[in-house]
Amino acid sequence: MSGLRALAAAASLLALSACAAVGPDYQVPEVAKLNAPTAQGAFIESRTPAVSQAPVPEGWWKLYDDPVLDGLVQEALTANTDLRIAAANLARAHAVSAEADDAGGFSVGASAAAMHARESGEQFLLPEPLPVENLADVGVKVSYQVDLVGRIRRAAEAAHADADASQAALDLARVSVAADVARAYVEACASGHELAVAQHSVELQARSLVVTQKLVAAGRGTSLDTTRARAQLDLSRAALPTFESRRRAALYRLASLTGRTPAE
Repeated sequence: MSGLRALAAAASLLALSACAAVGPDYQVPEVAKLNAPTAQGAFIESRTPAVSQAPVPEGWWKLYDDPVLDGLVQEALTANTDLRIAAANLARAHAVSAEADDAGGFSVGASAAAMHARESGEQFLLPEPLPVENLADVGVKVSYQVDLVGRIRRAAEAAHADADASQAALDLARVSVAADVARAYVEACASGHELAVAQHSVELQARSLVVTQKLVAAGRGTSLDTTRARAQLDLSRAALPTFESRRRAALYRLASLTGRTPAE
């Protein structure tokens, strides 16, 4: 017992020494985790935005390195109705912006008129009317619209704001169309792969049922084995329409995005 007590006392002393506070001359070892390069990075602030405000890279879908997807996205960008509307709005906004920028400069106008009439003699202080004659009026008018209190400048800025909004709508339409095409394409490929795997599984289970039936006929199995194999085959066949419907739904979405009919 005395030996056990001595061992317990020694363990207590070691534990107390491990919990003792370090002195003023303590130095952190070089191998400490605090000195590791991964621990020297800046802390993430709560104000750090969770999403990047940078514009979406042009042709981001090409990162998948799939020529079929590239062609589908380009076809959808060309055929999508919402994208055409956004592009038309952008062109109209740019035209309005150009008109607003030009409104603060010189404007020159020319006019010409001719008539066959008789002028009143009273304007020349004559008692009798003047004879009928041909009259002509030709003039050139030059004017300058002064940009007082920034009226034209405000109109130009508003027109540019409309152009920026239309550009944002166009970018949103492009991103939405490309994302929908990529999503539908991935779903179509995944559903097609799942359908192929399920069909192959049905073929294998059909062969397994034939083998099981032959084994039962040869006396090396029971009717329960045949029932189990047939039930598994029926279950796998019942799952085929689900995969097929998913694939068709994805293909229909691709057709609508690219301006095709479902038959195409």
